[in-house]
Amino acid sequence: MNVAHDVREILAELGYPSLKAICGETHLLHLIRHPEMIGELDMTGLLGKVQKKHIEDPICLEACFAPDDKYIETVEREFIEAKRASLSFEGETLCNCNKTVGGQLAIDIERILNYRLSDADISAHPAVNTLSNGRKVLSAGSIEITSRNSAGQSFAAFNNSGITLRHIGTCNDGVGKGASGGSIIVQYPGGKSVSCGDNVLVGNFALFGATGGELFVEGEAGDRFGVRNSGAVAVVEGVGDFCCEYMTNGTIVNLGGYGKGFGNGMSGGTAFQYDPTGDIVTSCSNDSVRAIRLSGGDTLVEGQRQALHYHLTAHYQATGSEKTRAILHNWH
Repeated sequence: MNVAHDVREILAELGYPSLKAICGETHLLHLIRHPEMIGELDMTGLLGKVQKKHIEDPICLEACFAPDDKYIETVEREFIEAKRASLSFEGETLCNCNKTVGGQLAIDIERILNYRLSDADISAHPAVNTLSNGRKVLSAGSIEITSRNSAGQSFAAFNNSGITLRHIGTCNDGVGKGASGGSIIVQYPGGKSVSCGDNVLVGNFALFGATGGELFVEGEAGDRFGVRNSGAVAVVEGVGDFCCEYMTNGTIVNLGGYGKGFGNGMSGGTAFQYDPTGDIVTSCSNDSVRAIRLSGGDTLVEGQRQALHYHLTAHYQATGSEKTRAILHNWH
């Protein structure tokens, strides 16, 4: 809302009533001319004045929450009203058009629990708990929804406590963005080689700004995995550049390859990197990250070994990952 107000004020200063009115007014633009600018691209063509094309009855892209609309109907009818302890059902076959699947569901459930149900309703439901601060949340694993195919951007964004979203297939960027609880599971759909680089299941900046919850990926991820993560736990089997960038808390376990900038700006949390070569010790960011081998015998290392074993066991139980099974089988 504040951004909208600022934009309106700037438009008013320029003498325009709306963003639509300013479209095509290229005389308001100018090219940066600075001796330090790199390259020799001639961009003057971008400032040309063109004839505006008027479209009668334009068709505009609109937000589509069709999967979430169906999910909340099922949850209300078969879980909330039926007062069941748990609910598991098959969801949609997704495509790239389905963005932020699960986000509206998580918010709707939050509203139902904390603003719609009465105290009597809360007390009567076997899967609803009241925290010390008065907030109502679902018990772990209360709702599990399975989807398939290729999910669009921000799958399981804002995922909430008690919700498990299992996707069998690939996901675009932003998986688990802003998640605060629950579990997100992305599984390998099968049918092709799973060699390094051939099993990328999630895109860039998964868990961007997440504060809680779990993410288990039976495959590889893109760049900036766990960027600004401040509380979520994740196990993944390969990442791109800048894994754990600006991370402040939480835990990331990577069982596969990694790129440059591992841990850049990382100021908290824990990252486990499987790397028999040991190169991660020198290739990760050394500004604020301390790399410790798990082969030592002090109390800190033993505690980290136990934590890693716990996370890998959870990952294997969630995904059935062969890579994780092999590590656990040969743990020592």
